[in-house]
Amino acid sequence: ECSKGSFGQNCIGSCHCSLPCNHVSGSCPGDCDAGYTGFSCQKECEGDRFGVNCNSVCHCVDNKNCSRRNGICLDGCAAGYEGDNCQQEKTTKNILVFILVPLLLFVILAMGIVAAIWCWKKKKIAKRDKRVRKTSENMYSEAIPDDTAHIYEDIQMKESEGVCINKITSLPQSNLQNYVAQKKQEVEPFNDEFLRLPQTVLLPYTEATKPENSKKNLHNSILPYDHSRVKLQPDEISSSDYINANFISNQRYIACQGPTQSTLTDFWRMIWQLKCNTIIALKDTITSGKMMCMQYWPDEEHTESFGTIRVTHINTRSHTTYIHRRFIISKTGLYLQTGACQYENESWTIDQFFFRKWPDHDIPQHAEYILDFKTALKSKNITYPLVVHCSAGVGRTGTYICIDILLNEMLTGESVDVLACVTKLREERMHMVQKRTQLEFIYDVLVENILTKDYDIDVSNIPVEFSRIKETDNSTSVSILEHQFQGVIKQVQLHDMSITLKEDELANFDMNGVFIDGPSCESEFLVTETPREGKAAYFLKCLINKGYLNIVAFLDPSGDPPNYLPRTLNESVKLGQYLLELVSVEDKGICICSTLKVRFHNKKMSRMEEYEINHFLVTIWVDENYPSCGDVLNLSNMLRTRQNEQFNKKIAIHSRDNFYKSGLLCVIHILKDAITSQSVINIVRLVRLIKKIEPNIIPDCESYAYIWEVAEYLQKESLLYTNFMQ
Repeated sequence: ECSKGSFGQNCIGSCHCSLPCNHVSGSCPGDCDAGYTGFSCQKECEGDRFGVNCNSVCHCVDNKNCSRRNGICLDGCAAGYEGDNCQQEKTTKNILVFILVPLLLFVILAMGIVAAIWCWKKKKIAKRDKRVRKTSENMYSEAIPDDTAHIYEDIQMKESEGVCINKITSLPQSNLQNYVAQKKQEVEPFNDEFLRLPQTVLLPYTEATKPENSKKNLHNSILPYDHSRVKLQPDEISSSDYINANFISNQRYIACQGPTQSTLTDFWRMIWQLKCNTIIALKDTITSGKMMCMQYWPDEEHTESFGTIRVTHINTRSHTTYIHRRFIISKTGLYLQTGACQYENESWTIDQFFFRKWPDHDIPQHAEYILDFKTALKSKNITYPLVVHCSAGVGRTGTYICIDILLNEMLTGESVDVLACVTKLREERMHMVQKRTQLEFIYDVLVENILTKDYDIDVSNIPVEFSRIKETDNSTSVSILEHQFQGVIKQVQLHDMSITLKEDELANFDMNGVFIDGPSCESEFLVTETPREGKAAYFLKCLINKGYLNIVAFLDPSGDPPNYLPRTLNESVKLGQYLLELVSVEDKGICICSTLKVRFHNKKMSRMEEYEINHFLVTIWVDENYPSCGDVLNLSNMLRTRQNEQFNKKIAIHSRDNFYKSGLLCVIHILKDAITSQSVINIVRLVRLIKKIEPNIIPDCESYAYIWEVAEYLQKESLLYTNFMQ
């Protein structure tokens, strides 16, 4: 069935229901989510409507639209209304006026005296804060075009907002972990901090509201400030200088909305004119069947023109946390009177990195994902400004840029100030870091970075580092490797990632396991247990329904193959509704490779269906002794070769040892991709992530040491494996 929030053929429809919608028609059994209405809750609230089923009416100044979810008016309430979402009518009761006015006058007089004393004492502190802010403000002047620099100079942050942000928030790195742990105990962690951020539009954005420019904005409430907006140079295609994008942090970044149909050419004009060579994409083009961002690049091995700019898509490579696309950008020749071509030899390579671990309406499940993504980028030659976009260019974009800035500051500074960083971002582009959960995620990433940043190593240094950590610490008589495992890896906070798969009428069958993301796709691996006697049909049904048509099984110490596997060629075995036929079998030395043909009657679709399953029975790891590094890497290569030959990349791995062997094979498969595609890796962080998902994977220091042995062997054979991957 379709997952929650989707319905219809191929589950491409999206519904926004308070309860799961009908997976066929999309109808909602209850109310719609706030901001939606209609039969399947697909229609967003329009005009002055908001809230559950769009039943509420907002009262914003000048009849402007409010937030379709909570009714908040960004520019204030209409006359006669007040409150957080302008729903409370103002009333005047004369009887209270005569009672309250004298009392209020007395209170105001007393407060005035107290305020005067407070301001007198605060004058020295205010002068100090002004000096501090002036240092940071000077950073803006270099990033702002000369003809708009005066705009920023004339605008000062409101005193209340400046005092609010200056209150605390600069924390020593050594205290950050305890601070975050305390905040995590709150019902809504970091909500107080989030509410202290500037909540209103701070600076002018007149260019964005001009009629010729407003049609280029994806959202009429997210517009670029005038002082920091990116200005395009007129060219032979367009005289417009407008694009919904802002320079951030002294032109180190460009935060922009995802390209739309009307801004595709402008987006590539910006890339060309600013000589950018790297794009960070944080939003897929289509989410839950809805177009979120135009595909602004051609298909692989194709060329497409955007105005006078030509983009050629060279190749695409998938990795565990990201997809790397490489383009070549050039410009169609503009011939001068001399006959020479102005752009004849001008071209360069563009690297686009799509971070694939950011789910819609949520944050990445693990902080390690964004840190691994950052580690992968360390080997890339980035020319600034770095272009970062999601859909609107403020939520995910602001969160990523904030993380990037703070991680760089943590390399040299002893303290970190998250709220000050977000505040500065909001002064350069409105609404940056949109949600409380995004602020919480920033803190999570910083804590994980403190725990694991020292374990980044160059791939070329793996043998040297492995030799170092095997040495015994004289003060404890324990190896450094043991210290890493016991002190950093084993102390992870476990996430309940275990799954219980139940299929329709098979309520009595539970298949326990965990999904692990891999280089090829999300949930690439299903690590589970070998089916018990009499449960093979249910086991097979779960795998087919979940799309796992590649199965890796570890041979039992008894030497018996799995109970669902036919014993001889062309033999057929009946398992419930499934008929399994052994089509081919080949002993590869490290495993027995088989092809199974599965036929069954699909009752829902009223038709016969047939699938082909690739089966790998591992024979090199029967007892508790680890196989040789070469053998286990050959097994991983064999699996990767089969994945490259087919569309379905998912692999189910099962054994009888509580995920010990099957989980370790997943880790090695993931590690091999990192070593062969990156110049810097972090094995400690990878193992921490896997143990958060399932603690029985890599259960002891011995298995952790085996991962290092495989990494060392692979590094020494890196040229061979690099050629294999290519």
